[in-house]
Amino acid sequence: MQEFEELLQTATQAIPGKFFLLPVVTENGRARTIYRERVYCYELYHQLRVEWDKIETPYALNGEIDKQGHPYFPEGGLQPDLLVHEPGTHRNFAIIEIKPCTARRAGIIKDLQTFERFLGFGYKRCIYLVYGTEAEEKAQFILGLNAGHLPLELWIHARPGEAAFRPE
Repeated sequence: MQEFEELLQTATQAIPGKFFLLPVVTENGRARTIYRERVYCYELYHQLRVEWDKIETPYALNGEIDKQGHPYFPEGGLQPDLLVHEPGTHRNFAIIEIKPCTARRAGIIKDLQTFERFLGFGYKRCIYLVYGTEAEEKAQFILGLNAGHLPLELWIHARPGEAAFRPE
């Protein structure tokens, strides 16, 4: 699925700032912005779906599929942010995990474990998308934790209005 990278770049570039950094009100009534992974993920899913319908592919884009009760996942608890696959078949393309640049070590380790588990089911690509103004620093941290163990594709989305990219 060659067009996937272009779809991802187009979709990330279309994410408005209000989904990138969520405006919230503080206890003293002042407004500030914070990274909220779910808000970003849902908007990315929406933007990807807008683009998805423009291409012909046997693959489906699904968000947060709960694997509870799935015969391959008897332990349950695995919910990747996004999956690109043909539901009901063994044709699996990509698992995508997303984290803000403020992500904590424990969440990253959980994502790495999820990638490892899904690689065993034939997913061809493990895409780790990090977003936020300090995404490049967090990506380096992730690479250090991974230490070359998994075939990760790190993507950086530093600012709204810009497309995500793969650092060299």
